[in-house]
Amino acid sequence: INSLSSGTSPLFILDGVPVSSADFNTLNPSDIESISVLKDASSTSIYGARAANGVVVITTKRGLALDKAKVTFRTQLGISQLAQDKWNQMNTEERILFEKEVGLDKGKDYDLLRKTDINWLDVVFNNKAMLQNYEVSVNRATDRLNYYVSGNFFDQDGIAQGSGFRRYNLRANADVKASNWLKVGTTSTVSYEEIEQAQTGEYTSVTPISASHFMMPYWNPYNEDGSVASTKDGSWTGTNQNPVDWMQNNPVNYKKYKVLSTLYAEVSPIKGLTIKSQFAADYAHMTAFRQSFPSFSTNNGSGNAGRSSNDRLSLTITNTANYHFTLEEKHDFNFLLGQEGVDAQSEGFSISM
Repeated sequence: INSLSSGTSPLFILDGVPVSSADFNTLNPSDIESISVLKDASSTSIYGARAANGVVVITTKRGLALDKAKVTFRTQLGISQLAQDKWNQMNTEERILFEKEVGLDKGKDYDLLRKTDINWLDVVFNNKAMLQNYEVSVNRATDRLNYYVSGNFFDQDGIAQGSGFRRYNLRANADVKASNWLKVGTTSTVSYEEIEQAQTGEYTSVTPISASHFMMPYWNPYNEDGSVASTKDGSWTGTNQNPVDWMQNNPVNYKKYKVLSTLYAEVSPIKGLTIKSQFAADYAHMTAFRQSFPSFSTNNGSGNAGRSSNDRLSLTITNTANYHFTLEEKHDFNFLLGQEGVDAQSEGFSISM
């Protein structure tokens, strides 16, 4: 209700270029210098209807004025776990007592079932999911040259089995003062990310996260030799499917490559007047792959697979003229005239069999 397309998301601007919020995963947070939120009429006058829900302006780091280049290395190691892992679930003895009380004990060998007592929270969730992050940056600023170069590797295991996120990121920001009236520069980043998805959110007895609520404590997801219990060989004693077996036979993986690069030239012909022209190219290639193996019992030997690919290219050219002056040291005036053109193209395909 707040824009031409009835969207409610704000407009995100990264170093002067409109970007999608879906691209934030490819950005190293340590490269961010500042984040500003614009909500007044001035933002609407600059960005038009796209700014109806506000504008979030993100600026990445530039070089610092130093005698020598500054090299910074930063590492982060940690573990992730459930914030609340003390759910009150029945153990085997409690479940057996409950079944006897409500009459669900017909035909069950409780002497055999008592030999197994599984906490499905421990099976589905990883309370020691590793996180590792490594960053290195080099920056410096002189009268003529300003640069900031960084690299980042981020790897995090999900707390649910079969989930994780990995990212590689490179950034190079540079500004060169060619003369007293001309300044040129670039802001470029290249990133690659991998996502392993544990489930798509269905609330069923086979998707692992919801299955942690439905599985009986006397159903063992693993055989004595450590292999996964399966309906294929009859080792799974529970109803429906073993969620661990389902997860291993239904992997979903995503990959994304992204390049965002800008080039600009800034001219100051007279005092107070700055004319800037900027060209930006934003390219993303995304793929998704899923498969369900024929050996999985529910597929009856047929199996299925799906693949999708999407390419998106956005070219943006922005020209602005800004005139700033002070009158009688009391009144401050700032006039901005701007033009922006965007050419966005996207194509993709998907196949499932």
